[in-house]
Amino acid sequence: MPTKIFQVLTKEDTRYGKDLVTAVATIYPGLLVNFASSGTTLALGAAATKPEGFAFGLRHSIYRPTSTTFAAAEPVVIMQGSGDALLSYDYFSSGSLPTAGADLYSANDGLIATTGTHKFGNCIKQVTWVQGIGGTGTSATCALIRFNFDSFA
Repeated sequence: MPTKIFQVLTKEDTRYGKDLVTAVATIYPGLLVNFASSGTTLALGAAATKPEGFAFGLRHSIYRPTSTTFAAAEPVVIMQGSGDALLSYDYFSSGSLPTAGADLYSANDGLIATTGTHKFGNCIKQVTWVQGIGGTGTSATCALIRFNFDSFA
């Protein structure tokens, strides 16, 4: 089963990335992030903080990276605003997908929880998504979520 599936489905979102870099080497696309104390570096989101958005984009291909995890001090973009996205089970702190209608909150290590303090969206439903692997594709069940980093506390 494919892992770390993060696919934004709408164009309502806002991408911000001018002069932003990672503060840690454990950020990959789809994790919740927050501004670190400097205001220009990004750290993994935590349950105690309102998320700024999702880490987004691909790594720079200057040195041909072999993983999707951003290196420390590497440029990164934030997906802010609102929209719909597909996420696999490994983005959730419980290790399983939320049920339809469940509210979504920030959790530690950039993950998502169904309980908490800082709500940023909800789960619309679970869907089957096919990831193009090996010419035929591999299906995976994902959570279709609606996120809005602007209007939730």
